[in-house]
Amino acid sequence: MKLRNLRTELVKILHLEDTPNAIALSVAIGVFWNFIPTIGLGVFVSIFFARLLKVRVVIAATANLCTGFFIPFFYTLNLITGRILTGFNFNLEQIEGELGSSIDKSVTGIEEVIVNPKLYFFYDKIHSLSADFVIGSIANAFLAAGLIYVILWFVIKNRKKYKMHKNKHVDC
Repeated sequence: MKLRNLRTELVKILHLEDTPNAIALSVAIGVFWNFIPTIGLGVFVSIFFARLLKVRVVIAATANLCTGFFIPFFYTLNLITGRILTGFNFNLEQIEGELGSSIDKSVTGIEEVIVNPKLYFFYDKIHSLSADFVIGSIANAFLAAGLIYVILWFVIKNRKKYKMHKNKHVDC
């Protein structure tokens, strides 16, 4: 998926006629499950939780698939966060090495996944499931989903207020 397509999808999501809560929660669910190691089942788990919470299933699945390209980066971030939270000592060179490697995988992996979508389900699915990684993935999933929820809710709520305000002035 090209960057232009991602932007188009985001604009479509922001202009949907639904409550800001439903839209923001749908996106947050999709992103949440990319931080948790679901071994390629993240989109299905996102759909399940979207149905369970009675929000937009399509938005949750789209958000999960659109951010799926960043899984190598997310997983490295999970490991680093977990190590920080558990008090594991490591130096800046280790972080730079792991982060640089994961960013390279994300960028080069996008084209591979477009050409062969089956790779998405196997790409980086087996990763170190150490305690550091699990703790980091849970912390990052909640943090990222929470931030995305708050930001989207605020943007959508204000966009709708602006739209109503604009329509009032047009009617006068």
